[in-house]
Amino acid sequence: MNSPPKSPRPATNRKRACAPKNRQSHTWPLDDAQTGTAATAADTTGAVNATALPLTGTSGATWHTGDVFSPDVQLDGKTGYLTTSSKALDLTGSFTLDAWVNPTALGGAVLAQNGSADAGLTLYAGSNGWVFALNTGAGTANSYDTITGGTVQLSAWTHLTVSYDTGNHVMSLYVDDVYVANGNHTAPTTGATGDFVIGYDGTRSFTGQIAQVQAWNGTALSPVQPYTP
Repeated sequence: MNSPPKSPRPATNRKRACAPKNRQSHTWPLDDAQTGTAATAADTTGAVNATALPLTGTSGATWHTGDVFSPDVQLDGKTGYLTTSSKALDLTGSFTLDAWVNPTALGGAVLAQNGSADAGLTLYAGSNGWVFALNTGAGTANSYDTITGGTVQLSAWTHLTVSYDTGNHVMSLYVDDVYVANGNHTAPTTGATGDFVIGYDGTRSFTGQIAQVQAWNGTALSPVQPYTP
């Protein structure tokens, strides 16, 4: 498969991201079928490096072909999402999440992990850019540390990566492999041990396509070199 085209190159004072090579915990290619409802989607890495966490999809999640990623999963922005049966990430430690997305509307959540009341983690398409948020408590109250960066381009594929470095208490956001935002999260989220969800965070439903979601436990992605176009 050819690599998806990148968005226009950003300013040269940004930094390029380097994907971690080890401790990969889960990979959901989201290419399991050509047509119909995305009722199930395999975790292809979990079976090797961790406990496999296959996804279960709702009726609003369907398989889609004929695009850069073919197939991928398409979500209707109403009832469509996919979820695991248990947590994918330990939010008390370092972690990295990575996905390709093609949003057709603002406001939708790409990835989330549930807490007892509110999401412990959410990544969504905000009106002022991509937003990465971590709950400041145990996932029981709607209180978050957030960072925002990049531009949400509708009807265009975008590569998103977020990470948390528990040693330095730093949240990071990368858009199309470029480091665009960081911020502090001093108290690790302790109670968000619910399901991992693609396309919904309890309030925001994603409209568009998602492909190649990956998760790493115990590793925070970091910039490694100046970005030179």
